[in-house]
Amino acid sequence: MLLEPAIHTARLALRSLSSGDITQDYCNWLNDPTINQFLEARFTRHNIENLQNFVEAMNASPADLLMGIFEQGQHIGNVKIGPIDPHHQHASIGLLIGNRSAWGKGYATEVIRAVTQYAIQHLNVYKMIAGCYASNIASYKAFIKAGYAEESRLKEYWVLDGHREDHLQLGITAVQWQVQKQ
Repeated sequence: MLLEPAIHTARLALRSLSSGDITQDYCNWLNDPTINQFLEARFTRHNIENLQNFVEAMNASPADLLMGIFEQGQHIGNVKIGPIDPHHQHASIGLLIGNRSAWGKGYATEVIRAVTQYAIQHLNVYKMIAGCYASNIASYKAFIKAGYAEESRLKEYWVLDGHREDHLQLGITAVQWQVQKQ
């Protein structure tokens, strides 16, 4: 699915990715063990061609919305909504701030808020769901700060650096979103 028009926050622009956004920098994020440590994408060696195929598939998908995160025109990360379940009206959200110079600036929380608002208002989503490794404190804090709540913990779900890691499930409903905005 393509996003038209772009979503703008106080500091960022979120828009659908195009072939021109598939750069070596983007590829390098996904291959960097520090940046990708909490992504399942870490198990694949990425190149321009497979990223191009991924972006094309996401743009063509009726159930997924992949957006690049741009700071003053520079691609610093991605956020994805989906798959979107139209019957049950829920969707997952996942994001990556790939540019290390953009870490620690609150961009993840800003993106989560903007995308949640968009999904509820324009995509008929009632429930947004996010998941993260228990040791991914930055991601967990960003979702909590954006208004999500921890809803469950799946014990020893992931394997990270040779040890078992819990999976944290976070979520927010459209009603909870509206209440917290007031």
